[in-house]
Amino acid sequence: MTTKQDAIEYLQDIREHYNNYHEHKEKSAWAGVALYVLFAGTLLPIQLRGPNEIAYDILYTSFILIVATLVFLYVRNQFDLKNEGRVYVAAAMQLTTEIMAMDDQEFEANDFFQLPETEDQEYDSD
Repeated sequence: MTTKQDAIEYLQDIREHYNNYHEHKEKSAWAGVALYVLFAGTLLPIQLRGPNEIAYDILYTSFILIVATLVFLYVRNQFDLKNEGRVYVAAAMQLTTEIMAMDDQEFEANDFFQLPETEDQEYDSD
């Protein structure tokens, strides 16, 4: 990546990748919520009867709380990862804006990217 256009193309690819990642994580989180609502909706009407009704109620309530906790942890993790993707998208947009505002003579790739000393390859987005 030696030219300004290569850097812009690289950052646009990063932004596109993390934008898709951001959207996927949000959809995954909401899918987890929807599945939990479906799960809880089917279990709530069930009334367990037996010789020791209190023990059944305790087990039933404990099971629902355990599943709710697991779903909460899953959804929180998905939203945290979604926010991480959002940060990468914003950073790529900011860098792209800064690079686009520069003249071709002002652009120095080492100011923006950590490049190996002996880089003979050009960036290819395909």
